[in-house]
Amino acid sequence: MFRVLGLAVTTEEQEKIRWGMMLQNAEEAIAEAGIIQENGIWYFGDAKGYKFWPMINGKNLVSFPNCVFNKARDIGSNNGQILNVEALKEMFMVLGLIVASNEQELKRQEERNVKILIPQLRKELENAEEVLAEVGIIQENGIWYFGDAKGCKFWPDINGRNLRSFPSGGFNKARGIGDKRSMIQNPEALKEIFRVLGFTVATEEQELQRQQDKDTEIMIPEWRKKLENAEEVLLDVGIIQENGVWHFSDTK
Repeated sequence: MFRVLGLAVTTEEQEKIRWGMMLQNAEEAIAEAGIIQENGIWYFGDAKGYKFWPMINGKNLVSFPNCVFNKARDIGSNNGQILNVEALKEMFMVLGLIVASNEQELKRQEERNVKILIPQLRKELENAEEVLAEVGIIQENGIWYFGDAKGCKFWPDINGRNLRSFPSGGFNKARGIGDKRSMIQNPEALKEIFRVLGFTVATEEQELQRQQDKDTEIMIPEWRKKLENAEEVLLDVGIIQENGVWHFSDTK
């Protein structure tokens, strides 16, 4: 009727552009629901459930731009409502907005991990240095040693999470760390977590050197004491100590 009366009517493409602009203008409100626009690309990896989605020009994002438009394009539920993130992505794309691919979502998550999450996780482990030492996981001069690590049943909680599931199943699964459930059950898998978080893990040579140093500092004096205390028994088999010198010439 409007056209018959000589009035200008927008085309569908013009409407899409207008609706897309509405979404861009509501960027801050949409970001509060975990839907983020960066450099012209929309990311949905942190999107909250639809109950937390905002109003766009007086209309909830669930029924944006309108249910008739969505239903005609098989977007959302049977009545055209958008109740999940995948349908929301589809609506954004139909309106000409660029939606991040799975690869772009993963890359952004990794960048965020490096910038925010990993430093936080490092701090949690650093603050737990004493409790880790109690189960044989030792930090010396910036290097973590696992040679004396006890079994996973003895591992402590780190900020409310047991070390076997630290930092989370999702984090470990994405990096192929742990068993089928992404649980860490042995020191080798635990070493991988420490490496991913940017810690220096001792090499086999460093572990051996530390063990030798420990033997020198702790075990050797202990063994010396045992031999000294067994002087009478050793004398019976011809091993004699005189003036601090041990003689073996008469050994039986």
